[in-house]
Formats: sequence, structure tokens, C-alpha cells
Amino acid sequence: MTSSTGMTSRFEYSNSHIPIIKPCCDPFTPCDFTEYEFMARTYIQSNEALLLSKHVACLSLGFKDPLVRDWFMADMTRLCSLTLTNFLSELRAAFLPRDWDRKMKDSILATYQGVDEPVIVRITRLRSKNTFLRNTAHHLSNHELLEHFKSHLNNHLSSIHLRDTDAPMEDDLMQWILLIRCLEETGDDADRDSESDITTTTAVPATPTDPRLHKRDPDLSPKRATTSPPLPPSPIPRTNNVPKSSSLSSLPPPPSSPTLLLRVHSRSLPDRPKFDPYPSLPSLTNEQRHFLRSRQGCFRCRRIGVRHAGGECHGEPNPASHRGIMLPDGLGLARDAPRQRHSEGGSPTLAYPDDGHDDRRRKYGTG
Repeated sequence: MTSSTGMTSRFEYSNSHIPIIKPCCDPFTPCDFTEYEFMARTYIQSNEALLLSKHVACLSLGFKDPLVRDWFMADMTRLCSLTLTNFLSELRAAFLPRDWDRKMKDSILATYQGVDEPVIVRITRLRSKNTFLRNTAHHLSNHELLEHFKSHLNNHLSSIHLRDTDAPMEDDLMQWILLIRCLEETGDDADRDSESDITTTTAVPATPTDPRLHKRDPDLSPKRATTSPPLPPSPIPRTNNVPKSSSLSSLPPPPSSPTLLLRVHSRSLPDRPKFDPYPSLPSLTNEQRHFLRSRQGCFRCRRIGVRHAGGECHGEPNPASHRGIMLPDGLGLARDAPRQRHSEGGSPTLAYPDDGHDDRRRKYGTG
């Protein structure tokens, strides 16, 4: 980190002085040599009288690090004859790990944009990392970076990018960066608008206010279950039941005509659900009707062996507890050897055991 006086943890420099490499226990990094290259070239440009053959020799006066100084003295003649670019390449090769440039290039090309990572942040980070590869064989050109950025977007931004007419065909890196940043911001705004529309939508109340939709009591007898529900009360409150309050004084008078009453009623009740939330008794199929008819059953109460008239029927069973065949009938049919006898007229009838819980079985039993 550079201070206002031109000091870093490893380097010391100014435009009028030779950049100094100070002793440091930390290993060199590609960023260190990129920074040193900038300091060296700035110093040489500010000293135009310095001969080209003296560039490296002049810079060597700032090697205060004993490791760098020892490396330079071991091959001083050859190193002083190199150009500044070649000398810096030799310096990187001496103090950086082997194949560091190839590994850095592979790391750049292997990265994908994160789900929540802004595209401009990723582009800036990778382009800055690519600057460390200057003057190496693995430095990525703008065209290579552009192809990598296009093919390594996250799924959300990639779908927006493919639907656009200009961005996929753009071959200029800087122009494409402007386009993709605009597409990302536009897509995020559209997502936020859709989310706000969903959150501001009025939810349907969970408890229906229509009295006709109240849940039936499963403990009701079959006879009571078949009775029609009472008519809903009028949505217009009666004046004698309304408590006296100052807040109700501003309410409009109740409508007097049937047309106005219908309009008020339609506004007071919520939308009916599109499904029936309560169980209802299913209709009999042809096979079920044949089964009941062949066993002297009743199509209304769904019992077999009753042989009663319509006025004697107790009504439909409770839809909440009905399971096709009633429990006493199922127990009689499930026996291994059901007993039968012929009546005086010759027609067979089922013989049920005496069941204290069903008066109809005792009435039409074997006795």
C-alpha cells in the first residue's frame, strides 16, 4: 500500500529518484513486479538524458534487498545489456514460482460470474488481474477477454444477454461492457417491479365470510346432513342491532331498490373459491346401482338389504364419513359363508346378525 510520501512495504520511489527495492520477509508477487515496472519506467521517462544502455545499470543502484542484489551481481554483465522489458522478465522469472503466468491465465479463464456478483465487478477484477501478465506469453487480449466474459455469465444475465439484439454480436470489449451493464441494471429493475407487484396484490382471506360456505359438522346424523343450509343473512345491517357510534353516522343509507341491494351484496362478499372446500356425496355409478338393486338396497341411504320405501329412508349418509359400503353391510359381506334363506315368495334375502346399533337390521333380519 502506497502512502502519500511514495513509501510502500517493499518499495520507495519518487519521480526524481531511483526506485528502491527494500528488504522484506514477504515473497514477491506478480503485483509487486507490476508496481516496480511502473516506477522504473516513470523514472526513466523523467530522465531523458539517460542512455538506453544505462537503464538497467542505473536501476540496480536501488537494489537494497540483499536477495535481489545477490541475484543481479551473479550475472551483472548480461543483465545490464538487456532492454528494460527483458530485464523485468528475467526479474520475474527469478523471484516468482515456475509457470506462474500460465496458472494465472488458467485461473482467469476458469472463473464464472457469481449469482449475486455484479458483472462490472467481475470484469474489473479479471481485467486488473490480466495486467500482471503484461509482456508475457499468457497475456489475454481484449478479444479473448470478451469471448470469456460472454460465455461465463450467470444463468439469469446470460438469458437476458441472448435475447438482446446487439450485445451478442458486439466485438468491441469496451462497448460490450456498457451494453451488458445496462442489460443487468434493466433486468434487475424489472425483477424488482414484478416482486413489488406480487407483494402489493391483495390476498384472498383464508376464512370465508359467506355463511353458505361454513363447514358442515361431521357429527351430524345422515338425516340432518341432507337438510339444506339456511339462507344467508342480508348484508345490510339492521338499524336496531347496530351499536350507536359516531363513526357509523357517516355511513350511506341502505339501498331501497332490489338492483341497489344486489350491487351492495356483490361488493360485500368476496370472490367465491373455484373449488368446493367441503366433501360432498359422490354420485352412484352404473355398477354401484346394479350392486344395490341386486341386493335389495336403497339408492339414497346407500344401504343393502333394507327394502324400504322412499318415505322410510333416513336420508343420505354423512359425506365426511361415507366410504362406499356402510360398515355393518361390509361386515356382513366379508364373512366366509354368508347365510341366506328363501322367503315364502321364493326370493333370497340376506340374513344379518342381530346388531344392536341398527334398528333396520333387526326389522329385516331372519326372525
